[in-house]
Parts: sequence; structure tokens; C-alpha cells
Amino acid sequence: MRKARLLVSLLLVAGISVAVVPRAAGQACPTEPTFDAAVTPLDVAIPGFTTRKATTEELLQYTALVDSQSDRVASDTFATSVGGTPLLYALVASEANLPNVDAIATDNRRLRDPRATTPAQAAATAHDTPAIVWVYANVHGNEPSPGDAATQILYELAARTDCEVEDMLENLVVGIIPTQNPDGRDDNTRRNRNGFDMNRDWFAWTQPETLGKIELLTRYPGVLHIDSHEMFYNDFWFPPTADPIYHEVSDQAVD
Repeated sequence: MRKARLLVSLLLVAGISVAVVPRAAGQACPTEPTFDAAVTPLDVAIPGFTTRKATTEELLQYTALVDSQSDRVASDTFATSVGGTPLLYALVASEANLPNVDAIATDNRRLRDPRATTPAQAAATAHDTPAIVWVYANVHGNEPSPGDAATQILYELAARTDCEVEDMLENLVVGIIPTQNPDGRDDNTRRNRNGFDMNRDWFAWTQPETLGKIELLTRYPGVLHIDSHEMFYNDFWFPPTADPIYHEVSDQAVD
């Protein structure tokens, strides 16, 4: 669970760095995390969660459960795996922002195209519109802890009522994909049921899981993406890669 806490902390830092909504003078803010009891904790919904990995079915059921319990969360299916498992995502935002998430996404898309947005319009949009960030996990099925961590993030964003999270959700729409490779998670293998390493499919777009994910990320374009893996190091890797870049890599791939 240390990895889960680390990823939650990373997302909190990212959210707070985007913007902070000022609060009224004298308004109290809890200094410690407080939780809405209406949202079921992970270790209650998934017995033994803190000592074992969740199954794919448990991750998907929990995502749907939190959606049913919180007005901050909306979930849906974005693809079906080769093995026939639905892939779910969740969007988390404040109760006021969640019904407007499609309009927020439209504004975020405009920021990606300077032909459609003047500098003044872009500055106003960036100031007034929540940013979209993504946490997606478990593209390698034999790296299960990021899926558990992403689901812990979903719970904390849905249930916490302290100012830290409330301020974050006023400024962010957080997209969460608890597993990109449900079949590989169930089979404890790096690849999907086609025997394909989908972490190599960002360019080719050959697998149904990838095609659905690309469409989803295009529909809700993010300014921050956390594609979490599991390794035996205590390090993070953030692109772009530093020079020197291997000279045989094409300019298109580097771009």
C-alpha cells in the first residue's frame, strides 16, 4: 500500500499546483483527511485489500459502486478487452463541475489548437476552466499494484471532505482507469490475450484496448498523465527523454 499512498500524494501535489480556489475568510478547513461515510472504503468492499491485490472483477465492481455512492463520480465503459472484459473509467470532479464535464473537455480541447483560440481566450480558459488529468494503470498485467493504487485514489477523491481534496476537485477533472489490461491482470502476464505488449501499442493502435483508450483520452484531453507501472526501483520516469536519444529512433517516434 506504500505505492498507493505515494501515487495519491503525487496526484495531490499535481492538483494543488494547478490552482487553489480561495475560501471565505474564517472558513474552517480540516487539517487531517476526513471521509464521507456514504462512500464504502476499499478494505470494506474488498476484504483483505491491504494485504493482497484486488482481482479485475473487484476493481470494476468497486468503480461502479463508488459511482453509485458519490455525486463526484461518473463511470462508463470505454472498450472491451480481447477476452471480453469491459474496461471501465471514472471521472471525478466537484458536484458542480461533474455535470459540465463535456463542456470542460471542449474548453480543454480548444487550448490544444492555437488556430481556434487566441492568446487572450486561451489565458481566460486556462484561468477559469478546470484542467483534466489522468491516472491509468496496469497496462502490464503482471504489474498489479498501480491498479490497486488508482482505485485507492478513486476512493480518496470520492470520499474525502477536507479542503485539500475539495479544492483540488474545484480545479481538476480527474480521470481514472484502474486497469488497461484486465485479461493480463487475471492471467498474471505482461501482455493481453493476443499476446501483445500494449505498452508498445501507443503508436500502432492495433489492439481493441488501445483503440478505446485513445478515443477516451482524445475526448477528455489531459494536461497531466500518470501511466503507472510497477518496478523494483524507488524511482519515477518522466518524459521527454533527455539527450542523447538513440540515433536510429525516427523523428516521428521522438515527436
